[in-house]
Amino acid sequence: PDSPLPPPGIFPVFTSQHPRQPIDSPTTIVSLIMTSVVAPITNLQDLVSEEERIAARNAVLHLSKKVGQHHPRLIAKVLAGNQPHPFVKLDGNDYGDEGVRYIATALKGNTGVQGIDLSSNKITNLGAKKLAESIEDNKALLSLRLEDNPIQDEGVQAIADTLRKNSTLTSLHLTSCPFTTIGVRALASALEENNSLQVLILSGVPCGDDGAVGLGRSLATNTSLRVISLYDCKIGDKGGNAILAGLKRNKESQVMNINLRRNEIAQDIVTQIYEIAKGKRTVYKSSQDGAGEKGMDPEVVRILDEREKALREREEALLKMQQELSGKTVELQTKEKEMEKEAKDREKELEKNRKKLDKERERGEGSSWSLFKHRAKVGDEYVCMVVGDNLADKNQFLGLFTSMVGQHTSTGAERSADRVVSGQVKVDSKISVLTLMNTSGDDKNSRIRSLQYEQAQLVVIVFSLTDIVSFEDVEFQWLSEIRFVNQKLPIMLVGVNAHLRAAVPSPTEVSTDMGSALATRIGAAGYFEVSNVEGIASYQKAIESMVKELKKKKK
Repeated sequence: PDSPLPPPGIFPVFTSQHPRQPIDSPTTIVSLIMTSVVAPITNLQDLVSEEERIAARNAVLHLSKKVGQHHPRLIAKVLAGNQPHPFVKLDGNDYGDEGVRYIATALKGNTGVQGIDLSSNKITNLGAKKLAESIEDNKALLSLRLEDNPIQDEGVQAIADTLRKNSTLTSLHLTSCPFTTIGVRALASALEENNSLQVLILSGVPCGDDGAVGLGRSLATNTSLRVISLYDCKIGDKGGNAILAGLKRNKESQVMNINLRRNEIAQDIVTQIYEIAKGKRTVYKSSQDGAGEKGMDPEVVRILDEREKALREREEALLKMQQELSGKTVELQTKEKEMEKEAKDREKELEKNRKKLDKERERGEGSSWSLFKHRAKVGDEYVCMVVGDNLADKNQFLGLFTSMVGQHTSTGAERSADRVVSGQVKVDSKISVLTLMNTSGDDKNSRIRSLQYEQAQLVVIVFSLTDIVSFEDVEFQWLSEIRFVNQKLPIMLVGVNAHLRAAVPSPTEVSTDMGSALATRIGAAGYFEVSNVEGIASYQKAIESMVKELKKKKK
């Protein structure tokens, strides 16, 4: 609420085909605004083609993807893949300079990330310098948020030096960073040379009159800035007059919105500054005679008036959305606390089960759960993890295994997300005991999954052949998570629901060639497609291949 609203067109619209090409038409898909609020798509049917509907769906899913409390090294590995990530939210993780070092390394030369939020991460001058170095030659990053970090003048100076060389960054947020007039003047000096930055947020930065004088000097020549927030920056009449003089002197200025609230500037100075900004975004009609060289074509005036009206309606809608989101903050915080409590309770329950299993093992009592903690010691017993986006897909895989092994099956755990199935499998005339452990796909259980990976001898990644998003997450989430824990753990790729796929796969479905290509690319030990119509026949091959791979690894 303390930041001004940006004018339209500042941030480009991202699609999977053209990640940095703006779309100025009714088919606009997703716009990133300076408040990091993603405007929802209320009616995908308004998009003119099937291709754009799919691009919209995928873009929204990527933007809303929860990164979770993973180690910054894992986040860096994901970003290093150069997959499209329109806006990556990593705020409030307390990574510090050491953690941000991994992120900075991943951003160097990165072509997939267009926006990143590292607010409230305890980043100091050292971390700011690393980030500045990494984005100096970055041609993809458009938005950088470093709000509420203890960055001082030295770190801001490094960012200013980068602005002199970087020609693509359009938005920089430094709200509540404790740098002084020195840092503000360094930024102002860089803006005299930079022609790409369009949004600069310095709310809560004590720049004072001296800093405002430097900004006023840069506003006299800069032609790219459109939105500036100097909310509560301790600016008086001297600084206000400097900003006013700069805007008056620069006839090519693009400043459309400037926030000077909570400063000690005389009202008449503020009014003049706001009028200049308003003039950049308001189209005045022709004089009453409508003739002569000064007159404007009435049709042009009508079109411009319609655009101005649309802009006002958009600003009102965004304000309403912000108010609604603010009203839900307490509710979301309460739910977050409940989720944290539930995760802790589950960890306690898991620890209790481990102790119970240890006692059973000491007494010689067999249990499929004992395989969860203790890797099999016998040559023909193996433990495999089953991971994937959708619980229904994983349950289908486990259900087919149960049908296959029949009476030799034993199960453990009441929750289907923690289900353990163990059974005897005959391969090459030899019987092996295979245990499959189901897992929860929630981000809050990532630490529990890390412990399970250490106990497994093979991981099966399950996705639906009718859900392209679950297929994309094989690389985006599951492969990165597995490789972070164990680089050498064998992986099998299994696609379910083959019987639901059309003869010619639609854009939302996964073809056999796509699945095989992914398996080859990630180095999977095998790729199989399972159909409920074929039943055990299609499933038998996958299980036999898993056992053979485990035997090969043991040798």
